[in-house]
Amino acid sequence: SQNSLPPWIPYSVAWVDEKILAPLGKPPSVPLDGVRMAKQYMYYSAAKAVRELGLPQTPISTALKDAVEWFTARGYLD
Repeated sequence: SQNSLPPWIPYSVAWVDEKILAPLGKPPSVPLDGVRMAKQYMYYSAAKAVRELGLPQTPISTALKDAVEWFTARGYLD
């Protein structure tokens, strides 16, 4: 896409970042493994769980409402 960086830029930044910060005992701000993972197409489908386990599919609005209620009831949210 027109907003994408050429792959060598994040790889270079991550590589330099790790080489400079690792000897100082600090975690890199741009981990090389993170850059590698970002380049992978990751897709999840619940179809098998629905088909084989009968996993219910909840609309996102219901799931978010239920989550807010759960966290509020347990004192995590005001």
